[in-house]
Amino acid sequence: MSDLTIKSILQKDIERKINGVVKADSNEKETIITELNEYVVTEEIRKRLIKFFDKYVDSINSPTEDMGVWISGFFGSGKSHFLKMIGHILENNAYDGKTVVDFFKEKIDDAILMGNIEKAAEIPTDVILFNIDNVSDQDTHQNKDSIALAFLKKFNEYLGFTRDDIEIAEFERRLWEDGKLEEFKKAFEEESGKTWKDANRNLDFHSDDFIDVVEKLKIMTRESAERWLERDIVRSINAESFRDIIENYLKMKDPKHRVVFLVDEIGQYIGDNSKLMLNLQTLVETLGVKFKGRVWVGVTSQQDLGSILNNSEHRKNDFSKIQDRFKTILSLSSGNIDEVIKKRLLIKKKIEGEDLEKLFDKNRVEIENLINFETQMTLPLYDSAKDFSETYPFVAYQFNLLQKVFEKVRNMGHSGQHMSRGERSLLSSFQEAGIKVKDKNIRILVPFNYFYESIEQFLEDNVRRPFIHARNEKKVDDFGLEVLKLLFLLKGINGINPTLNNLTSFMIDSIDCDRIELEKKIKKALEKLEREVLIQKDGDNYYFLTNEEQDINREIEREDIDLKKIDEKIDSYIFKEIFTKNSIIMEDTGNKYGFSRTLDETPFSKAGEELAITIFTERAEDYDNVSMVGTRPESDLIIRLPNDDETYRNEIKLFLKVESYIRNKQKDNERESIIRILEIKQRENSIRNRRIKNELERIIGEAEVFIYGQKQDIKTKDAAKKIEESLKALANFKFVNAKLVKKPYDEAAIRNSLSYVIDSDKNGTLFDIKDPNSEAISEVLKRIKSLEDRGSTPITLKNLSEYFLKTPYGWSQLTINGLVGELWKYRYINLEESKVLVTNIDDATDLLIKLQTKNLEKIVISLREEIDPELVKKVNNLLKNIKIPNENTGEVTLNSPKEDLLDILRKKINIAKSYKSQAEHNNYPGQKELSDWIELLEEIILSRDNAEKTLKYFLEMKDELSKEYDKVDRVFDFFTSPKKGRYDEVIQKINKIEDFKDCIGSLKETPAYKTIEEIMADKNIYERIKDFENLITELNKEQDRLVELEKTSLKAKVEKYREEFSEKLKDNLEILKNLEEKFNDFLENEVNNRDSSNDMAIFMKSKKLENIVSKFEEEYKESAIKEIEKLERYLNEITEDKSDIEKLVKSIKSTYSNYKNEIAKSDIKNISATITRAINDKEGFHAEINGKAKKKERLVLRKISMNSKTNIETEDQVNDYISRIEKDIEKLKNEMLEAIISNKIIDIG
Repeated sequence: MSDLTIKSILQKDIERKINGVVKADSNEKETIITELNEYVVTEEIRKRLIKFFDKYVDSINSPTEDMGVWISGFFGSGKSHFLKMIGHILENNAYDGKTVVDFFKEKIDDAILMGNIEKAAEIPTDVILFNIDNVSDQDTHQNKDSIALAFLKKFNEYLGFTRDDIEIAEFERRLWEDGKLEEFKKAFEEESGKTWKDANRNLDFHSDDFIDVVEKLKIMTRESAERWLERDIVRSINAESFRDIIENYLKMKDPKHRVVFLVDEIGQYIGDNSKLMLNLQTLVETLGVKFKGRVWVGVTSQQDLGSILNNSEHRKNDFSKIQDRFKTILSLSSGNIDEVIKKRLLIKKKIEGEDLEKLFDKNRVEIENLINFETQMTLPLYDSAKDFSETYPFVAYQFNLLQKVFEKVRNMGHSGQHMSRGERSLLSSFQEAGIKVKDKNIRILVPFNYFYESIEQFLEDNVRRPFIHARNEKKVDDFGLEVLKLLFLLKGINGINPTLNNLTSFMIDSIDCDRIELEKKIKKALEKLEREVLIQKDGDNYYFLTNEEQDINREIEREDIDLKKIDEKIDSYIFKEIFTKNSIIMEDTGNKYGFSRTLDETPFSKAGEELAITIFTERAEDYDNVSMVGTRPESDLIIRLPNDDETYRNEIKLFLKVESYIRNKQKDNERESIIRILEIKQRENSIRNRRIKNELERIIGEAEVFIYGQKQDIKTKDAAKKIEESLKALANFKFVNAKLVKKPYDEAAIRNSLSYVIDSDKNGTLFDIKDPNSEAISEVLKRIKSLEDRGSTPITLKNLSEYFLKTPYGWSQLTINGLVGELWKYRYINLEESKVLVTNIDDATDLLIKLQTKNLEKIVISLREEIDPELVKKVNNLLKNIKIPNENTGEVTLNSPKEDLLDILRKKINIAKSYKSQAEHNNYPGQKELSDWIELLEEIILSRDNAEKTLKYFLEMKDELSKEYDKVDRVFDFFTSPKKGRYDEVIQKINKIEDFKDCIGSLKETPAYKTIEEIMADKNIYERIKDFENLITELNKEQDRLVELEKTSLKAKVEKYREEFSEKLKDNLEILKNLEEKFNDFLENEVNNRDSSNDMAIFMKSKKLENIVSKFEEEYKESAIKEIEKLERYLNEITEDKSDIEKLVKSIKSTYSNYKNEIAKSDIKNISATITRAINDKEGFHAEINGKAKKKERLVLRKISMNSKTNIETEDQVNDYISRIEKDIEKLKNEMLEAIISNKIIDIG
């Protein structure tokens, strides 16, 4: 069948008119017939029709508020066609004698579904079908018409009214409802010579004709018409007002009549505008609640309702109701687009279809080898021979991929209005690609780049410009242009890698294609396109560049990058991303080694580390002289990368250029398209970054390793492992004595090792060391002895560390510290920190786990002395003789005799200083004795001799120590026995007598107090302190006697007050009773209280009694004054509506003011009589007030204001000025006379 052409095997003419693009508001008869004939009811479409008509037919008999239909589907899913078909069915118009329902009977083999369709079609229905974008005359994002306004405009147009001017449409509606619209139109045309439809667009130019006609037809008066034309308030349209318009319309129709609004692309219209989403929610809710299913609303959107409501802008609002309104959700997938295309375009003749199946069976392997993709996205070929026959001459992947191209072109804004509004369809594109190959013979295939021409005419000029530029200025040939077109189609499609292999698969145009030759041809074209900066190569991928992207790529190429930056980046990849460790740890010894880094001849880290690694790239000067270079310092280890091409270096250079360009460009305020390109460049650079790292990992895995110039056999291909194993191999070469340490030390090991110390006190000799690290310990001891023999003192831990950290040992710092700790533990050495001998295990441990250099410098190491045990014994005996009571300072040991002695003496000094501080603070005796004792001990501590001399010096001080001890021992006894307590008690008593000398000062004259004073002044106070107890008892007895005398005095004062107030208040027993209660409380709680916690308090009670009496008198007087004020307030209230009583009011005020003063100054015995007089006066004043007339109302009138005036020169000016004054006088006179007649008092203000 190879002699057959493509068009000859198809059942239908591929060039016939198929209306591939369905426009919601396209109503031409031929178009509708074509759409009905060509519509394919797939299985998915059948299910969606069932769901819709089940709901719709149910609403005919059962009123419902659920009248919203949401139809969603991505570009190419056929949602607009589906919406239009629903509209045609509900209208059920006839075309050439055939109803719409008849068309569908031929397509649907489902009796129940057809039954519902027929029921729905029987109901008289107005179907208002429109694309909302075409109705709204506001095309900016924020200024779009409200949903209700867009619905009203289309409804007006449907009824034959003006669409875009709702005021004119409302005028037309009223005429239509009155049956006068046609009469008006005819009269207007006769009057103006213009049709009403043409004239109302610019009604201002025909206003006279309009006014004449409406006046003539008695539609409006001339004045009303003029006002209507001059209106400047635009009618507000909302859901409620639109509902009312629909309600009035339906009242004119049959009760079963329905109105269905079918709105295309509502989702695109709303976008992220929450206000429009709220409009839609309100409108559908309002229509549903009002009409109970007589009005339906169906809408289409590329997104389902849930996705739209999840938009970040919409999430800020509550749109839960809208989901309740759109209960009928119909989702159309794009999966059946291939089915539609196959049925409408590609149905084969029976015999030819079978022959195609045989062709596939015979060539299946060749086809699969020819078209072989390496992508993340699944790109299917053919499921079977039948699938091949139905799809031919296309390839199965093209259905889904072309849809993604269309979505990409629309979303990226590459298309003009036609494409963005759906005027380009997948069906049309496949038809055009098919027409392109219609005359070619069987075995050809449609390459993907053929689809470019089907969308080219809809692309914006700036998108097409690169192709014109490539052809005319860059002289790219036709094939190169085809490659460029393919790259444009694939640009921005996620999951597609535009590699040479994949591009070749996309451009296969025949089953007999020579893939190898095609790939060579494509590669050559790509090289040309890349040279001309029409495309960009990124790794193995090739990308189409827009004009702006081309400009940016040229600018990136001009970025100046220092070559050193490339080496820095290589070092960063290798040692910060591939091998990220700063050191290595040897498994057998636990030693940790840092390393310095060099790339070719450039160091990239500080020198002086234990190890050094050099990376040789193909640019190293001594790339071929490794054996010689390996003997140089810092070149012990060389990793030589393969001498391959410099792809990775070029990639790094481009990475740095892009990075630099983006960094500099982002400082500017660029337009949105540039920002988007920069974001893409950023993402590309991230991918490039990973690619460079992967390439470096590969070549490091293949690199050669040299140690001291000799090649090593490091087998691993893993880059990180190779570097690590190479460093470890170098460490084994360099640190041959590292293995002397059998058990490495860390912090825990040092703590564990020093948790106990070998006891050598019994015989004063050292034990032999038995330890896994004995060889290493011996090595350290040998080094210490060697340094002491040379006279190299002091020997610090830092000195030892510098020796053992280097080759050939390479021990870690903690290991060196641990070995030193072992020598200290076995008493081979002494440790000092800041010239203080370390004797305590915890102190030694803390010192040896610190790694800072300044700490290492402070630790001084010396070989340990051997001391005569007899000398130590004598020292301990002397210490016992000068032991302080309750002292627990320990003994001197053979291990650290000097340190022990000094530690004991320091403890003795601290104890003495503590007592001395107390003595100074509390004025205790013994301050001089303690000072002399401390001074003597500190003199011994200041000794800087070795242990033996220090001990002997201490013994030499025996006599002086004993002498001073005899003096200070009495002081220690004072502080450690009950004597200090008795002394404190006496001091406390003396202080108390002094504090209350006004009350108990007489105690100072007693014999007991005199004796205490005598003892305090005695030098031998310590022996007489025992007498303090009896002397304090005698003082307390005398104090108790004084307290009882004070209580008796207080009781007498209370009795005196009682007698005094009983006389004063004999006429006011209630108040007297209250005072008596206060006196009783005082005696019970203050005087007779047996609480002895504050025995001096009784002397303060006399003042408290006086306060009680004073406060009582004050409260009594305040109560009386309030009574007087109450009487005065009463009189003032009854004078308010009386006239001519000013004198009386003043008399009342004066009288009661005198009473208040009298109460405040007089004795309380007179208060009762004063109140009685005040009450009597109240009665008199009351009688006098009642004889007065009611007070007249006052009226305040404004005085006449005479304005100043200057430059009066004529008689007329005089008369005018005087006339105005006379008018004001006449007005005031009338107001005054009117007030007098009304019995009012006038005040001129």
